[in-house]
Amino acid sequence: MERMVRYSSVTTAEIKPETRRKTSTKRGKMRKQKAGVSMDTTFTDARDAQMILSGKTIQRLDIMNPFYGRTRHKGMTFGCGPAGYDVRVEFDERGEIPQISLEPGEFRLASTIEQFNMPNNVLGIVHDKSTWARFGLAVQNTVIEPGWKGFLTLELTNHSDREIIIQREMPIAQIIFHFVDEATDGYEGKYQEQKRGPIMPILEGCP
Repeated sequence: MERMVRYSSVTTAEIKPETRRKTSTKRGKMRKQKAGVSMDTTFTDARDAQMILSGKTIQRLDIMNPFYGRTRHKGMTFGCGPAGYDVRVEFDERGEIPQISLEPGEFRLASTIEQFNMPNNVLGIVHDKSTWARFGLAVQNTVIEPGWKGFLTLELTNHSDREIIIQREMPIAQIIFHFVDEATDGYEGKYQEQKRGPIMPILEGCP
């Protein structure tokens, strides 16, 4: 026997004035107070400020170069999605290496073809692509700091029991972008303006 569930609608007029959310007093506006903030953003509270960016907002903020809409390539997709951007892989600075092979348990550095220009109020997080994850390939879930600029170095690991071959320009990882609750001074670390191609770790203060 099917269970019948009845839903009722409530109009704004039926809600008591004291229970309405006073958005006019709670709403704050983040303006272009610091360099790197490329749009005015209105938030109702701190939780709203940490929202995930939609594809339209990613395009409007001009974070990626080059920028592509959703594009099919070699059985996978790259470019801008509903709420993220899927980047492609590069193995050297000049794009001369056509592919790499990862043996079981092997680790390798790679790079994105896309260049990032992060606003001072946006943070990015690197995530695995589902198709690669099912093959056993993992991309380390690193953070892209607000204000960072450059080509992203990727850390790839083969967790499967068989060889994985990755071709140049294949979709490799998904980036999810988040607003932070207020504009920052921006990233000023050792990987700022990172060049294309995999970059080895830099240890500060070491000979």
